[in-house]
Amino acid sequence: MTSDAPWPVHAAAPAQAALETFLKWLHHAGKFDLVLAVHRKTETKAAVLHGAPPLPPALANLSWRWTLPDDLRRGWSALETRNLPSAFAAGLPFRPAQAWCFIPASAGDSTPVALLCLSATSSPGTTASVPPNALDEPSFCQLFVHLALAYQAEKEQALCQRQFIDAFNGLALAIVLVNHTPATAQVNRQAAALLGTRSGKVHAHQLAQAMARLRAQCLNSAELEAPYRQLQSNPDAEIHCLWKLASHNQVLRVVTRRLPIAHQHTRIWIFEDATAQVRLEETLRREASLDPLTQLLNRRSWFRQVRAIYDAPSPERQAPAVLLLDLDHFKNINDQYGHGAGDDVLRTVAHRIAEPLRSGDLLGRYGGEEFIVFLPPMAVEQAVQVAERLRAAVADAPVRSGHLRISCTVSIGMALRIGQESLRSLIRRADSNLYHAKHAGRNQVSHNGH
Repeated sequence: MTSDAPWPVHAAAPAQAALETFLKWLHHAGKFDLVLAVHRKTETKAAVLHGAPPLPPALANLSWRWTLPDDLRRGWSALETRNLPSAFAAGLPFRPAQAWCFIPASAGDSTPVALLCLSATSSPGTTASVPPNALDEPSFCQLFVHLALAYQAEKEQALCQRQFIDAFNGLALAIVLVNHTPATAQVNRQAAALLGTRSGKVHAHQLAQAMARLRAQCLNSAELEAPYRQLQSNPDAEIHCLWKLASHNQVLRVVTRRLPIAHQHTRIWIFEDATAQVRLEETLRREASLDPLTQLLNRRSWFRQVRAIYDAPSPERQAPAVLLLDLDHFKNINDQYGHGAGDDVLRTVAHRIAEPLRSGDLLGRYGGEEFIVFLPPMAVEQAVQVAERLRAAVADAPVRSGHLRISCTVSIGMALRIGQESLRSLIRRADSNLYHAKHAGRNQVSHNGH
């Protein structure tokens, strides 16, 4: 679907075509074997602008180190062939025997262009090459200077354009430039591959369709509609958003803004692969919210998530509940088996508590050997059943730590919210019930009924 075709650069731009015609006329009128328009870059350096007939690329692109003789006058002057650059003369298909140089008259500094006319040795009976007198006339002189300088400007502009195209296509970013008038877009290779269009010049309507197709494939396509409605109502809007592509498991950071180009409505679109950065940010956020040992929510994250749902209305005769679980005699486990075994016990207990819970239940590590569970609104009998399942899940089998088999139990304090009770108050009551379960013999559930 993609193409490496750059923006159209016309092989025969206006000044080039006119200069070619001018040189062809001089080539035939003067009976020269070669006529060259030369750009005099400095006093000691020159380069060919164009030739009639056209030069081979090796000569056309050759920069000369060439100093014109001091005795040359304005207008036509005979030039000794030994004064030609040796690298250039050696590459010609004929041996130059006659050379003329035309330097246009100038009111100011030396004109940076010249004509060079070359002929091979004249055969017996042939007419020698002679420059047309008409070229000495001011109108012809001005015409040549105008065409040569305009062609030089065209070459420089085309070179800049090619360099920009190469840089545009060489960028790692996918970039699109959209013009309002005319409704066209320039698409670099990376953007073409991403959008499924050709690179180079594309009609704006085709680009809009390609972008809409890609946006429809995003996992967050619905939320992307709002920014683009804003763009339709405000042409100066600047948008930053993420496109989450489902097909490539890729995240694109998309930025679009209007470019400050005078008298034009040009908008740039930049598509940057942000997958690695977004994944890293998600990992860091996740790690910041999880307890590193048990991979449960840490205390801060547990409170943040519970507060977001705690004040939601509850059905009649139901209320949210909090369970506080504490490993019984955990210090003895550490002292007897070592802290490595203690960590194994904490990880295993965390897994056993998490397994029976529902998706709406929130489990976190409260600190040390304590765990905390938030249960969405339910009847007290249901909450007791959940707590008993958690207690049994821990006590039913010993924990394996290497070759060790470690028996462990938990005591659980449970509390259901009363009225508009705060979360802190609810946790204090659950903690009080946990204290009661500990002193009543451990490995049991204590709740508001006690």
